[in-house]
Amino acid sequence: MVKSIEQRAERKAERPDPEWVRSSCPLCGEDVVSNAYYVGGKGYLIFWECWAALGPESEQTCGYRRVL
Repeated sequence: MVKSIEQRAERKAERPDPEWVRSSCPLCGEDVVSNAYYVGGKGYLIFWECWAALGPESEQTCGYRRVL
């Protein structure tokens, strides 16, 4: 079963799927993963986001995000 990045981020003990990893975060060194968000009527935007920036806000330790 394929899990979304949000589902994976809820379980911080897990590491991101290696296919999602694009680089290392320039702010904290964690993995940067690729994620797509649908923008109504305009299609998808691709973001590279730090793994530590995903999940519940109370658990986020980084804010790195880059739009491609």
